[in-house]
Amino acid sequence: MRKDASIPSEIGNLLSWLVREFRGILKANLVGVYLHGSLAMGCFNPKLSDVDFIVVVERKLSVDEKKEIVRKILKISESVNVPKKGLEFSVVLLKYTKNFVYPTPFELHFSKDWKSAYE
Repeated sequence: MRKDASIPSEIGNLLSWLVREFRGILKANLVGVYLHGSLAMGCFNPKLSDVDFIVVVERKLSVDEKKEIVRKILKISESVNVPKKGLEFSVVLLKYTKNFVYPTPFELHFSKDWKSAYE
């Protein structure tokens, strides 16, 4: 992960943890983890913003992979390093990033609004 001076260190540590966990769970299936939203645009406010990112994968996720991702995300969501507004991400197939489809189908989506459904 590239370091960016505009990203608070605790958020940088959170991002490093997320990338490490996605690599561990998805292994060769992981194409990349990409920021978007306020962090990517340089206007992140820890009191108002969530951490938005997209996880791109080669192939569909297994049920076990989805469960493991959600388990890890639920655990880290309680951390002091996660902004109040939380994490929001989608796992999408690489083919939809090359031949864009709207609305983009996703393998898994997580946000604070969906958290209770996963608990």
